[in-house]
Amino acid sequence: RVHGDTFLELLPMAGVRGAVSNGPVLDDEFQQHVRALESLYVQRLSVAQAEAERWRLLYQAQKEQSDAVEMELASTRRVVADLEANIDELVRENTAMAESRNQAVEKYNQLRQAAIQLQNFK
Repeated sequence: RVHGDTFLELLPMAGVRGAVSNGPVLDDEFQQHVRALESLYVQRLSVAQAEAERWRLLYQAQKEQSDAVEMELASTRRVVADLEANIDELVRENTAMAESRNQAVEKYNQLRQAAIQLQNFK
């Protein structure tokens, strides 16, 4: 039922409401037909409400899964950012070590040249 109204109370058509509330009593066959329509309406409304609830629950489950995936994605992005920062630091360290090695090799070559010159001078 919708807002506690019966099907008869929802019928504003051409005098039917007036006939139900003010005038002669409707014959039994018509009342049975109206009650059957009301029952069908209530049944279909119930089915529609159940379907709406099923879709609401489905939406809720999908939303929860989506939220979980988004949280996992955010966590993964943080891990990737940390890894990128570590890689950048390692690249800087590697560059510094390569420069240091190059300087050592250059100094070694200078000392070797100086030793050769000293050897030739003697």
